[in-house]
Amino acid sequence: MPPSFSGDDLLGTRYDHLFWNPAQPKPSVIASRYVSSGAGTGLVHTAPGHGQEDYEVYRASLGADADSAEIRCPVNDLGNLTEEVRSWTKGDNVAERIVGKNVLGDAVPAMVALLEENGVLLKKDVIKHRYPGDWKTKEPIIIR
Repeated sequence: MPPSFSGDDLLGTRYDHLFWNPAQPKPSVIASRYVSSGAGTGLVHTAPGHGQEDYEVYRASLGADADSAEIRCPVNDLGNLTEEVRSWTKGDNVAERIVGKNVLGDAVPAMVALLEENGVLLKKDVIKHRYPGDWKTKEPIIIR
């Protein structure tokens, strides 16, 4: 059975991942008022380049370093991952397999496969949640 610990035990922990620019400080686990343990682990991925709440909690967590922090958003107007991803990846074939793929479509299985192959996928599950959509076209909206 895997070890058990609380989300509070992880606060401040620094970590590495497949898409981190080594010139930047390693990211750390941070707390946010909109995350609760009542709906899962109490931990979520934040993407400061993809939403106001994520941006605000990320900037607040950095304190004095906030002005020099890198805010990344490697997604173009069509919702496809851009060439910018190449500068963050470890290994040449990582970027090759996701650049140009749509973040709400073919990028998802490609990303899951990369995580599995690199031995860093802890769990894979399908979660249905509400997603913002355009009232006219009913298409999903990607926030950048």
